[in-house]
Amino acid sequence: MTGEQHLGGKIARICKYCTHHNGPADNRCFHCGAPLAAAVEHGMNKLETVEKAALAAAPVVVPAVAVAGIPLIKDIFKNIPQWIAILGLVALVVIAGIFVVKFSSTGPPAQDTATASTQLPDQLRRAASCQRQADGDRCVIAAGDPLLGGDLYASQDMSFTVQQTTVEGLNDAIKRWRRGADEVVEDDSVFAAVGSEGTVWYANTRTGVRLETTAFATPRAARTFLSRSGLATAPPPGTRR
Repeated sequence: MTGEQHLGGKIARICKYCTHHNGPADNRCFHCGAPLAAAVEHGMNKLETVEKAALAAAPVVVPAVAVAGIPLIKDIFKNIPQWIAILGLVALVVIAGIFVVKFSSTGPPAQDTATASTQLPDQLRRAASCQRQADGDRCVIAAGDPLLGGDLYASQDMSFTVQQTTVEGLNDAIKRWRRGADEVVEDDSVFAAVGSEGTVWYANTRTGVRLETTAFATPRAARTFLSRSGLATAPPPGTRR
C-alpha cells in the first residue's frame, strides 16, 4: 500500500516498493515505475475553513446575541432589590436565632474588664476586683486584704466606684466635695478628702478619674485608707513625716 505524507496542504505519494516521494498527480513511481494508489488532494485545511467561517459570521452573530441578552439583564437588575430584601430578612432571622440559642445556653455575656479603674494607684488596683457598670467601674476589696488591715472597714468587704469623666464634670464634683468634706487631705491636681460620713472622695484632674467609697468605720479609718492606698501622698494621722 502506498504511503502518503502531507506537504503544504498537498499529499506526497510514497512508493511502497522503493519509498520514493512522488508528486500528488503521479500514477506511477518516478523511480521504479511501480503503480501508485489514487491521490487525494487537500486544497485547504478543514480547521482553517472553520476558522474563516467563524470569523466571517462574528459581525452578525455577536451583536445579535448581545441584543437578545438585554431584556434578560434588565430583568435581573429589576429583581435585585426584591432579592436583597428577602436575603436580608433571612439573614436577620438566622442571626437572631443564633443569638437566642447562644444567650439561652451560656447566659448573659460577662462584663468587660473595667477601664477607669486601671488609672488608679498600683496598690489599690492590685487589691481591688473591678467590673464595668453603666455609669463607671464598681470595685470591691476583700475584707482580709492588707489594704483594710487594722479593722479599717469593720472586717467587711469594702466597695467603691470609679468613673472617668470630663473636665467640667470633675470640677463640679471637686467643688461639691470641697464644700461637704469633713477633711480635705489634698487639693491640687489631685483632690482627696474624707466626707462627713467617713467616705473617701478622690479626683485626679490629670487622668479625669474620680473615686468615691462607701463609709468607713470612722473618719480616721478613711484617712488611713487614703494614704495606704496611694490615693493621697500625705501620711496617715498619728504618723510623722
